[in-house]
Amino acid sequence: MIYSYSEGFWDMIIHSYFTEGYFEWAKLFVKSFSRFNSSKNFRIILSSRNLDEKRSNELLNLYHNVLVINKELPYDEMAEKAKIDKNTLLKYKRQVETKNVNKDNKVWKLMIAAEDRLKEISEILEMFCLPILHVDIDTYVKGDITPIVETVKAHDFTTRWRIEKQIKREGFVKYENRATLISVQGYNGNSKSRIFLNRWIEHLCKVPPHKRPTGFGQTSCYRAYLDLQDKMTFGDVPPEFLSPQGNGKGILWGANKGNKEDVLREYQNDYNGKG
Repeated sequence: MIYSYSEGFWDMIIHSYFTEGYFEWAKLFVKSFSRFNSSKNFRIILSSRNLDEKRSNELLNLYHNVLVINKELPYDEMAEKAKIDKNTLLKYKRQVETKNVNKDNKVWKLMIAAEDRLKEISEILEMFCLPILHVDIDTYVKGDITPIVETVKAHDFTTRWRIEKQIKREGFVKYENRATLISVQGYNGNSKSRIFLNRWIEHLCKVPPHKRPTGFGQTSCYRAYLDLQDKMTFGDVPPEFLSPQGNGKGILWGANKGNKEDVLREYQNDYNGKG
């Protein structure tokens, strides 16, 4: 199901993906984005899972140019793929959405935030011939995103790379799952950006969900980079633009630390001037 209040010509897509348990995060993302970027010629596309029409319309009313693409998740099929029962799968889902990721529930995160999300971005790239800036839904926007957008437009694939830091410290990339910070992804919309994403998905899907180690989304991204590093251009989002654990000077505040519900309340209070 697709919900939209606006059509027109746009020069950039701002994309995010979420399951319905992240609905309040989606509201904060749209509201905080529009506070600093409403004058830009951007279209927000939100890829949701299991979101009802009422909440979809609530998101549409928050910004003048939002598209919500909702799909229903096949929980029975996913549970079978993850080698667990459906009730356990849904328990893991709630834990990831409201608390944090651990060694047990990571199977849900790696099926959703890694696999399903990447496949959704691939579909968006095919549907719209436009550059895409993708960010995690649990992102609080604290400023004008133009500097990040310009980097995305200039490169086939953009993220926050953490390769040089490891090489400087270790002499080589010792931890593949720390080579990138894929909470921010940029695709300039050309054929090379699609080639990179498809290669990333190939590396990810070589390993079944229940066998994927922690951080395998980042690992598979890095392996795609190794395959294609000499065949396309790669942009790097400067660290000063990102505050992955919040409370920094970055344009984008993440929720990579602490309990999700607590961080959400903190950011909501900050947005409302109650911090």
